[in-house]
Amino acid sequence: MTRAARLCAIDAVGPCDGPIVARLRQELIAAGVVAEDIGVAERSPYGQRAVRVRLAQNGTMDAGWAARQLAPLPWIRAVIAVPPSLYLRLSSDVMRDWARVGDRPEPVLPWRRATLMHADMNAVSSGPLDVLRQVCTAKAIAALLRAGGCTVTSTETVVDTSNAFSAHSKVTLQLQDAVGMWTETVIAIAGVDLPRGSLRARHGGMLQFRDLLYELDRLGGNNAYGLALTSFLMLLCPRESRLKLDAAKLASGTAAYVALTALVRIKPYCEDPRAAGGHDADMSDLLLALDAMPNAVRRALVDLEPSYIVRHMRSIVFAANGHLGPGDPLRHDLSRTLTEGFDRLAIDTRASAVAGLSTVY
Repeated sequence: MTRAARLCAIDAVGPCDGPIVARLRQELIAAGVVAEDIGVAERSPYGQRAVRVRLAQNGTMDAGWAARQLAPLPWIRAVIAVPPSLYLRLSSDVMRDWARVGDRPEPVLPWRRATLMHADMNAVSSGPLDVLRQVCTAKAIAALLRAGGCTVTSTETVVDTSNAFSAHSKVTLQLQDAVGMWTETVIAIAGVDLPRGSLRARHGGMLQFRDLLYELDRLGGNNAYGLALTSFLMLLCPRESRLKLDAAKLASGTAAYVALTALVRIKPYCEDPRAAGGHDADMSDLLLALDAMPNAVRRALVDLEPSYIVRHMRSIVFAANGHLGPGDPLRHDLSRTLTEGFDRLAIDTRASAVAGLSTVY
């Protein structure tokens, strides 16, 4: 982790609980259960998401006793004790009510101003995909910092794209705190690899931005997605890991983006609370996935790692698949959560090109 990220991790303040977890904290206190930490576990003994409650480690809280205390409560569907933690499955109807009245907090950082220096857009159009990934990652980090309360200034620098090993794979970040002190660090961003295969063969082993847009045309991604889709592809893996872009990765990444933008645009035909339905376990999984988004944003902000948000948004797609009726009020929450996620990545899903993608340089 970079020095700037360590400072963010130490000094970041503000809640990161979604409305469901925030309300659960209150309910546990009322039940006499002392929790050291509460969060949404992506994996649990139930197979799907569950709320993990890590009990206080001062010797005063027994997991078995806590499980027996909680089991009779009406909002509990199941509880499993795995000392020192409890895994709770909550009623989806109760979680809907908690989510409806709760707030979605924004993380707050002590930094007041930030300056990002990265490659210019001219280098993107004429250089390798390494430059594109650097610019997309820098813009996403800027959006994350703005979400944390920073005023961000981006400065583009001219780079030599004729040298594949030039310094364009790094972003310089300067942060100013409340008392005016500046901290500077370099954020490393790995490049893009083209594994052996049809994609590499079609372009002679070297893929540029315009070549990528041409490939997206071939996948049917014209007009509707444009530069936003290329940004999404560049953020698929952690920024310090090299992105291996082959035909399969291109197709799966495009499919994920198409599915996400489709969910962003869904609207209830006629919002009706009685239309809320779906299997309780599936709906619980989706509700917890939505509730965990503020924490995913905070983690991304702490580590300056946009891929955390991308990964979480993709998990929401799987959780939402086929479980919402046309009048389900949760459709609005789903659309809003994914829209906010794209905003944190500096991806405008409304952007479209007049011509085909291969003509947009």
